[in-house]
Amino acid sequence: MRPIRSAEYLASLLRELRKLPSETEWVEFKHNKADPEEIGEYISALANAAALAGKAHAYLVWGVDDVEHAVVGTTFAPGIVKVGNEEFESWLLKLLSPKIQFHFFSIEVDGKAVVLLEIERAHREPVQFQGSEWIRVGSYKKRLSAGAASTRSCSRPSSSSYRHRSSRCRTTPRASSCSRTDR
Repeated sequence: MRPIRSAEYLASLLRELRKLPSETEWVEFKHNKADPEEIGEYISALANAAALAGKAHAYLVWGVDDVEHAVVGTTFAPGIVKVGNEEFESWLLKLLSPKIQFHFFSIEVDGKAVVLLEIERAHREPVQFQGSEWIRVGSYKKRLSAGAASTRSCSRPSSSSYRHRSSRCRTTPRASSCSRTDR
């Protein structure tokens, strides 16, 4: 079920995201770049990074400059995008594992189109796109692997069983075990 988000709420959320000093592990700004596979990778990376950052959601926003955070507008219209003969959102859902909630919202700011993708954070295990787990390190997206270096600890302090795979972690197909020597 699609969450109800008023235009005022979305405009307020966009203002708050634009106030950030730079892109974060859980926020990415784009002008028009909307390659379907790259969006799938971003959903995985942002969902996983939001879990590590303790955020309920991550955001991918089109129509905002990634340096100045000025509204520049976008021509990206996710509702009309198809991959082959399949609707874009259905195609993404089919390739994400485990299934998470994400929603595209279109708003107009100062007469310019903006698309905001709200992505639920990962729960219990990293989100994969086409069988690969992705993560954000700073403002960069990279494949999450057993040898991936990270500045974060293996798990964030909470009751969540989500584990971050870093250079101090040994990974198995569904779990990570960490030997923490930095306590």
